[in-house]
Amino acid sequence: MTHCRVKLGEVAQLNPRLDLSKLPSSGSVGFIAMADVGENGELLRVQRRCMSEVAKGYTSFRNGDVLLAKITPCFENGKAVLVEGLFSEVGFGSTEFHVLRPSEKIDAQFLFYLVWNSGLRAIGRSRMTGSGGQKRLPVGFLKSLEFDLPLLNEQKRIARIIEKAEGVRRKRDEVNRLADAFLKATFIKMFGDPVTNPKGWSIRKFGDLGQWASGGTPDRTRSDFFQQGNRTFMS
Repeated sequence: MTHCRVKLGEVAQLNPRLDLSKLPSSGSVGFIAMADVGENGELLRVQRRCMSEVAKGYTSFRNGDVLLAKITPCFENGKAVLVEGLFSEVGFGSTEFHVLRPSEKIDAQFLFYLVWNSGLRAIGRSRMTGSGGQKRLPVGFLKSLEFDLPLLNEQKRIARIIEKAEGVRRKRDEVNRLADAFLKATFIKMFGDPVTNPKGWSIRKFGDLGQWASGGTPDRTRSDFFQQGNRTFMS
């Protein structure tokens, strides 16, 4: 058998508790706010906070955990990340994160891609509870989520393929962003800012430059028009 049917709660811990009594009460720890996680699955930054400041009232996690936003619209927008390179033994972050800690049965990166995908977001959106801007994804939905789990080596192979594809997509998005910025900069260089008009171009109204007309339904009383289906022709 190359895979088996499992529930997520069987291969990962959901929101595991941390015994803070075993940690030093002073010093700095990593902190991840919701704004520090991008919608493309990247960790934008790790803040440095005092342990005494964040030890209570925040979500705890460690390297290798997956953070998944549980509140709307962050969940729908794809805010999730695999925590790597955390400088402290433990980190803290927004209470609006679910923490998924992989067991030895599931690869951490495979787990991340499992929960960070549009398919799961589409299903999860309909399972959110609460009202208005306070809807949240219940942990029970994640625990009971069923999926086919390949062997560990296959999980890692799949995760590497997805990672490469995501790298290509991010580079393409960056190229598009730079191209858009270049076009805007070129326009400003050639014609100046249309608001401040630094080049002193003469200002005219559109109506002074020609005849303008917006689209609309032709006059049905005119004999030089006839309709066929939903198309209009001029005879």
